[in-house]
Formats: sequence, C-alpha cells, structure tokens
Amino acid sequence: MADSIESTANGLHWTSLMRLRTSFALSISLALVAPNALAQTPLAWREGPAKIALPFDCTLDLASDARYLDVPQSKKLYETRGEPLDEHTLGVVGPKTEEPWQAILAYDSRGYIDDKGKLDAAALLTMARAAQDVSNKHLLESGHEPRTLLGWAEPPRYDAARHHVVWGMRLQSPSDTAPTSDYNTRILGRKGFVSVDVVTPTTDASARKRRATDLLGRITFNPGARYEDYVAGDKVAEMGLAKLVLGSTGPRTLASDAKGAGVYGMFAKAALVVVAVGALLFALKRFLPQEKRTPPAPPKPLGEEEPSEKVYELPSDDD
Repeated sequence: MADSIESTANGLHWTSLMRLRTSFALSISLALVAPNALAQTPLAWREGPAKIALPFDCTLDLASDARYLDVPQSKKLYETRGEPLDEHTLGVVGPKTEEPWQAILAYDSRGYIDDKGKLDAAALLTMARAAQDVSNKHLLESGHEPRTLLGWAEPPRYDAARHHVVWGMRLQSPSDTAPTSDYNTRILGRKGFVSVDVVTPTTDASARKRRATDLLGRITFNPGARYEDYVAGDKVAEMGLAKLVLGSTGPRTLASDAKGAGVYGMFAKAALVVVAVGALLFALKRFLPQEKRTPPAPPKPLGEEEPSEKVYELPSDDD
C-alpha cells in the first residue's frame, strides 16, 4: 500500500501544492492591498491586446482590458510577497483597471492524458467528499475549521473538441456567512496541461467564472504541442480525467481559510499543506482504484468509432 500511495503522490503533489500556495498568496494580497498599490512595485506589464508566446509551446491572446507579466516579472512580483514561483509558471494575467483579480497560469508536464475516462459528477463528488472528510480530521486536530463540500458549483465537464476540462466546487466553513465557490480550468496538450487559477477577494463565483472562461479560450497550444498532435511513444500521464479533477480539489478547500487573515497567519497555515495533501492522497488511494495505464493509440479520424476504455469503477449510463 505504501508504494501505491507514493506512486499517487508523485502524480498529484505538485498541482495540489502549487494551487494552494498561489491561492493563499493571491487571496491575501488582493484582500489586504488596494489594486493600485501593485503599481508601487516596478514591473514590466505588457498590455493587451497582444499575442504573447508563453513557455512550453503555448500562446496567449491577451484581451484589450488585461495585462500580462512574463515569467521573470511574475517571479519578481511574488518574491516581494514571500511566495516564490517555480519553473512551471507561465506568467500572471491581471486587469488594466483597479478591478481586484489576478490569474496564475501554470503548466504541468506529466504527459498526455487519456480522455476516454468518464466524468461522472455524482461518483466524483462522493470521492471528493471522502477526501474532504479525511482532510477535516487533520484540520480539527490542528485547531482549524473544517470545510464542508456542499456540491458542485459547476459539474465536471469535458469539451472534447477543444480539450478543456472545467469544474467548480461550493464550500463552506462554520464561520462563513455564505458558501464560497471556486472555478477550475485545465487545457490538455500533447505533453501535459495548462491550469488557469483566477483568484478574487470576493465570493462572487460569477466574476471568477467569467474571467476564467475568457482566459480558457485565449490560451492555446502551438502546432506540434496540441492534444491532437500526440503520437505513439509520447509520454502518457498515469491519470485520466477523473483523477485530474480529484487531484485538484482537496487541498484547495483550505484556500478560503486565508480570508481576512494577516500575512503572518498565512505562513502559519502553510504548514497545513503537507497534512492536507497527505490526507487527500490517502483518501484517493482508498476510493479511486489504481490501475496500470497503457499508452493510447493516436487519435482516430473523425467518423471512426473507437471502443471505450473503462478506466474507473464509476456508475454506468444505464444505472
């Protein structure tokens, strides 16, 4: 069992840690610092509209009301906040105005994700709640509030034509006056995927969704790096769509605990990351079967049927 848990950790730890770390940094800085205060830090923002070449063979079609920080400038920004970014960062997108939002763009190079698995919202919610239950035990033991996973703010869905994965979750703790919602987006490519994390200091899920949806359509992989460019022999990720969703939920539930906290409180809570990730991995091992995945054949031309591969033990359409 230890080997299986370690194998799962290798596939999930970076995304979970990266998302939680940037969520802490963004939510606290946006809540405590006026948007125009960012101008006090000299940064070379590139303003839209513009076509911007991103690392890892990606392109950003920057909107006219947005601006972009490249990787070195993004790292400079977050180093001043005590939250250094790593080599997976693609940059930061923000508004030209004082509208309080920012988006972290990041790349995960785990490989080609077979998209034949089924996204069963009910089954995935059950698994996510099981992971959250385990995480809550550690939160309580550490003197922090538990988080209740109320349900989907946006049921998991996969756009096979554009290879986009989208989902959102509704969460609430005892001290929350209203539920909070997140909105998660992934863009699948030949060798990995891009994540877009939009953070605002508001519980308005519609604002976060609007920005994330716009960015989702503005980031593309270049020819040769697109999902459909896969060829036999390429690296294949040891995960499917279901694990992609589940691997990005548990630790994320801690992010809203940073609301109203001071900067020093943020660093005190950072120690919870390791505990929460460990709890999530334990729950995933228990509730999500671990299977050896074989490399898929290159995508079939449209019109040709391809047998569906059963990857996860989820309810069938006939149930």
